[in-house]
Amino acid sequence: MSRGVNIGLLLALIQAANKPVSAETWKQLKSMVRDGSAGTHVKPGDPFVVSKESGVYATIYGDITAATVDEDTFIAAIGHSDSAAYEFIYDGAAWAMNNNVVELANFGIEVTGTPAEHDTVVVHVQASGITIETLGWNCDVPVNSSLRNCLSFLTRDIQTYGSIARCAPQALATVQTAIASGEKAYVKGDHCAYDGITTEDGNFGFVAPGDIPVGAKIRHSTIGKSQTTYAKSNVTGGKFTIYAADYSVLYDNVETIEDDTGALLGTVTAKDPQYLADGTAGHANFTQRNQYGSNRAAHAAHQKWLNSDAAGAASGAIASWWTPSDEFDMPIKSTLPGWLHGLDPEFRACLAKVWKRTAKSIADGYGYEDTQELIWVPSMTEVGFGNNNSVVETSPKGSAGDPNFTVYPLYDGATNADRIKYQGTTARYWFLRSPNPSNAGGVRGVNTDGSLNGSGGAHNAYGAVAGLCIA
Repeated sequence: MSRGVNIGLLLALIQAANKPVSAETWKQLKSMVRDGSAGTHVKPGDPFVVSKESGVYATIYGDITAATVDEDTFIAAIGHSDSAAYEFIYDGAAWAMNNNVVELANFGIEVTGTPAEHDTVVVHVQASGITIETLGWNCDVPVNSSLRNCLSFLTRDIQTYGSIARCAPQALATVQTAIASGEKAYVKGDHCAYDGITTEDGNFGFVAPGDIPVGAKIRHSTIGKSQTTYAKSNVTGGKFTIYAADYSVLYDNVETIEDDTGALLGTVTAKDPQYLADGTAGHANFTQRNQYGSNRAAHAAHQKWLNSDAAGAASGAIASWWTPSDEFDMPIKSTLPGWLHGLDPEFRACLAKVWKRTAKSIADGYGYEDTQELIWVPSMTEVGFGNNNSVVETSPKGSAGDPNFTVYPLYDGATNADRIKYQGTTARYWFLRSPNPSNAGGVRGVNTDGSLNGSGGAHNAYGAVAGLCIA
């Protein structure tokens, strides 16, 4: 037992009802994690359903003529996000909910007109459920060292597909010194063809069609692109696009010339930093990332989306949750709110950041990096595909001689079929957080049959899943 909780009944209700877990139940589960009993009673594969608000609106009765409600303020005031209706009744002097006097403004509610006795505002919360499956007990390491226990989960289904690139194709170079209209600028290609050979090497530039300010970003349509045959003509036949610092297009479809006069923007290469020896002449990127985005986990737009509670942006605008990871990062345009937006507040209060270790690719110097993550995407190691370029991509303890976590128990001995993820009833390819270490833009993923895909381009809008921990 955990603080008087009937654990058997609790878990039976949670798993059998197939509906969102109540706020009180999340508190009880967190208590079980803290006292250690969850490790005995919650098993790998056990499902829980988290409520996620998808809309809030108001209806009115009486003399008032209209009412509006701010969804974020209302959900924060209520404290949970289940589908429900809430009545606010005017008693002639004040508004009340459940016979308790309240200020409508504290719930984000505004009414039009002068209220009279018995006037009523009903706020309707629309919500859906997200099923999360238990990965294992005490596998992850909480960032807060005072938290001794941790229960890890992964969403059962794809959370988005076809709408967010893991990383948009990046800029090839950024401008450090203003270029006047009519002046020339160029990049020096060194082993710049997609596969790192030299047949597309040269000095590739353009004549500025107008003034180009400091901070502008330069992209090229074909340099670094995978080709059937590699030849310099692939690059010279391509076009430059020049963006302002705010990512708006300054000049498009700019002709490529082979010329080494004017401003050197830097040396560009496919994937190997050894060829960027004179890259200090400018701020230049890898050509593979110019075409296919960055495979570094820290650049992943999926990660930014999963960890944001920002409301959605307007159509055609930069996503409200997107921020640049480096000077070459290009924006994601999306109307989607952050994944955390509308997620049950009581559930969110149970979550804790954990350490994650991820391999780095050749472009980032190999090795690995350790990061602190609240919501994360699993690695190839964690779902049973083994190490990534000898890196145990789990928590830092997994790579420091402690063998107790090299795969989540849910995926220990798993078959490919066990790794299939669905969007509705359709099996989807989904990205892992693991890069393909041999190039700059390829990311490991899981095919629709559950097998490992070694190198999907980061520019693809494949499936995203969410991992999280209660601690």
